[in-house]
Amino acid sequence: MPRLRLGDDATALTVGAGISGGEYGDGFLRGFLQFCEEDPCPTTSSPYPTQYVIWSNFETGFEHWWRNGFAIRVFAGYAHGFASGDSFNLPYFGFGLGYAF
Repeated sequence: MPRLRLGDDATALTVGAGISGGEYGDGFLRGFLQFCEEDPCPTTSSPYPTQYVIWSNFETGFEHWWRNGFAIRVFAGYAHGFASGDSFNLPYFGFGLGYAF
């Protein structure tokens, strides 16, 4: 995802937007929380249907780099997915840390 970086070499705010795609299963958690009482449980490795989804993503974040090469980044975003007439909305957040070499 391309990002606009606003700040100096050490600290910056980022804003990004992009498009991505991949397989997505709407029943992901239901696959793990499945209870089988009367009928046998499915034996396939994927107990929920998947479909190919095109995502439009928007993200904002903050990053800081130290002189020794250590960096931290926190971000939050929103994705809107399109697949065969269906649409999905998915907020997300995360962080990354490590050394640059």
